[in-house]
Amino acid sequence: MIDSSLNPEVASSQNIEFKPAGFWIRFLAVIIDALVLWVITFPVSLLIGLLSLAFGFAASGEPATETFSGPVFLLQIISYVISGVIWIAYFAYFYQKKGATPGKLLFGMRVLDSSTGANLNLKQAILREFLARLLSGLLLLGIGYFIAAFREDRKALHDLLAGTQVLKIKN
Repeated sequence: MIDSSLNPEVASSQNIEFKPAGFWIRFLAVIIDALVLWVITFPVSLLIGLLSLAFGFAASGEPATETFSGPVFLLQIISYVISGVIWIAYFAYFYQKKGATPGKLLFGMRVLDSSTGANLNLKQAILREFLARLLSGLLLLGIGYFIAAFREDRKALHDLLAGTQVLKIKN
């Protein structure tokens, strides 16, 4: 079901205008989202780091010389899995329920399905934020992100791959 308050076609009938969101405003939104996620994941990482340190000392009474050994390695994997689940939950929730993450909402942006104007589904959220963003960042030092600055529709590579569009409400 399309959320009419976020659908650009329906919004235009309500005199709400959208335009493609620019590169720099999107960049600021990403920084804000990264800070929010850091605040959420830091306590988990800190706790697991302290446990790793405790296990490293407990084995011999001295600091562990091998960074990835036994329980320390397992705790690091657990930390990555928990952080990954938090990231997936964050993006999936905000894209599905709010149409944008807190960083994008702060600047009046929405991330929508390009073909329907609806909020993203779970598959699109995961594709956009993890697989396609990874590819955007890996190609020639992030060229996948920078193409948004030069395209008229302001789509980055991850938008093209996931079938999404980031729009800003015109003031």
